[in-house]
Amino acid sequence: MTVLWLLLLFLIIGGVFAADVKIVQLGDSYSSGVGAVATRHDYDETVIPECWRSSHGWGGQYAGHLLLAANNNYNVTYVNGACSGAKSHDLLQANLVSQKWGLCPFRRKRNTAEVFYNRTRFKLKCNKYAVPQINYVDPATDLVLLTIGGNDALFAQLLSNCILGISIREARKCLEIIAEARTTQVNYTETIKEALVEIWYKMGESGKIVVFQYPHLIQNYSRIWNDPRSGIYIDGPQLVRQFTEEGNHAYIVAAEELNTAMGVEFLTIYSKTMDLFANHEPDPRKHSRNDDRWISEFERPIGSVFHPNRRGHWEWGAAVALEGVFGIDLS
Repeated sequence: MTVLWLLLLFLIIGGVFAADVKIVQLGDSYSSGVGAVATRHDYDETVIPECWRSSHGWGGQYAGHLLLAANNNYNVTYVNGACSGAKSHDLLQANLVSQKWGLCPFRRKRNTAEVFYNRTRFKLKCNKYAVPQINYVDPATDLVLLTIGGNDALFAQLLSNCILGISIREARKCLEIIAEARTTQVNYTETIKEALVEIWYKMGESGKIVVFQYPHLIQNYSRIWNDPRSGIYIDGPQLVRQFTEEGNHAYIVAAEELNTAMGVEFLTIYSKTMDLFANHEPDPRKHSRNDDRWISEFERPIGSVFHPNRRGHWEWGAAVALEGVFGIDLS
C-alpha cells in the first residue's frame, strides 16, 4: 500500500513540475512526413491530403521521444503544419495545393483554419489553398522545426536529370538546372531569412527555430557524361552532392547573420543530418542496391522517392531527441 501511495505521489509531483513544450513543424515534404508510412492512406491529413502529413515523421518521432523520456518530464504538444511541395514563400503566403475542374465546396465547408478555396477567373476550376504556414505558430510555440528550400532549388528536376537521366540531352538539362538553381539561391535564401524572422516575432523572444539541413540523397559515386561533339563533360551525381552541400552551408551563414542582427541566438542549424544518413543513402548504380538505406528509392508509398523511409524517419527523430529541447528556456 505504501508503494502505491509513493507511486501516486510521484505521478502527481511529476505532473505539477512537468514543463509544457509546444513544437510546431513547418516546411516541405522532408518535414511533413513523406515516406514515414506504408501507404498513402496511412497519412494523418484529411483536410489537406495533398500535404502528405504524418505524425510518424521524424518531427513526430522527436516529440514522442521527448514525451516518453523519463528524465525530461515534458508535456509535449506537437503540431504539423508542413506541406509537401512547399517553397520558401509558402511560409508566409498561401500555398496552392490543388486545382480541379468544377465547383468549390459549399460555403459552410469552403474556408477553415487550414484551407480556403476560390474559383479561377473564368469559374471553370476550383483552387484549393493551404493557409500560410506561419498561421500554425502562436505565442505559446516554444520550438519551430523545419526543412525548406529544396523545392526552390529544383531538387526534383536535379534528381530526374542529373542522377536518373541517361542521355546527353538530360546531361545538358542538368547543367541548365544547376545554373538556374545557383542563380536563384540568393533570392530564395533572402525569402527564407525574412520568413524566419516573422515566425520568430510571432513566437516571442523565448522561442527558438531550428532549421534542419538535408541529407545527401545518393551515395558518393560518380557517373561521367562525356560527349566531345557537344563539349559536355560532367559528373551528374557529384554535381548534386556538391550543390546540396552548398545549400546546407548557406543556412549556416544565414543563421550567423540573423542571430547577429537580432542580438539573440533564436535560430539554430541542425547540421548533423548528412553524417547521420551517411552510408544509408540509396545506391543509384544500375543493378546495385543499398539494403541498409534510410532513404526510399522506388518502393511504396508512391511519391516518397528520395525521401526518408520509415527507418530513416525513426533514426532521424531519435537522433534529434538527443539534443533535448535545443536549450530553450521553459521556466
